[in-house]
Amino acid sequence: MKINYIIGTHSGVSKSRERTDNETTLVLQKHMKILCHSLKYTAHIKQVTIVIPRVESNFYSNYYDINKYVSIIKELNIDVVILNSDIPFGSSYSQYLYAYNQFPDFDHYIVMEDDWVPFPNTLNFDKLLLEEYEKVNFEGFLSAWVTNMRLHDKHSAISVGIISKDSFKNAFNKTTAAVLECPISMTQIEFSSFFTNNDYSDSGKKYMIPFWETGAGVIYEYATHLSPNYLLVPIQLLQLNKYKYEMGNYALHNNGKPNFDIDLFNKHIYNTFR
Repeated sequence: MKINYIIGTHSGVSKSRERTDNETTLVLQKHMKILCHSLKYTAHIKQVTIVIPRVESNFYSNYYDINKYVSIIKELNIDVVILNSDIPFGSSYSQYLYAYNQFPDFDHYIVMEDDWVPFPNTLNFDKLLLEEYEKVNFEGFLSAWVTNMRLHDKHSAISVGIISKDSFKNAFNKTTAAVLECPISMTQIEFSSFFTNNDYSDSGKKYMIPFWETGAGVIYEYATHLSPNYLLVPIQLLQLNKYKYEMGNYALHNNGKPNFDIDLFNKHIYNTFR
């Protein structure tokens, strides 16, 4: 079993991200630091692919200062590929398809944003993702959360997770023209539309559903069942001394009202991360 862990990146200056996160320029470095820890306990990840698109605007000069982390990962006998592209990808979703096309022979692919990471206290995250994929027993995209949130059809609302080789092949065949001719246009909804979608969270019964809302500068929790389990998380969740963590607006999705109150939730989070 061989897994390619793909990170979509973008070093362009983002004022919207900076408004709520003054460490935006460090996000990939934080990701790589956590990944160095998590990869010590994985069995199937054989390559980490970091996609670097062309940036046509101002950029963070230190965003890709990750050489020391690359060296640590290579010492674990895991390849690290810095995949430079002359395409100015406007989203991570096109980057995932691009990376698959460069390396089409892995069994599965874990796709990650630069500001999402494996939860450090959850060891063997690759094995856990594979187990959930096999339980669902389908060829498609197993992501963090699938819902019809905000009036859209059922789709991957938090689109980090795992995809099989065959599913990626089918998706790429459907969208080659879009990737090569108009890479900026690939949206989250469009990416989801190429797959059968399911999630590993099960409304929080298996894993919690935290999400960093850039505009609000808050981590919102969309699980409706409280648990101590996290699998893939926004990187801000690991700095609760700096970022807020609150219940999301359950009226935005169809999973019903949370089965726990805010006070209990906050107490749980405090005990978990203090």
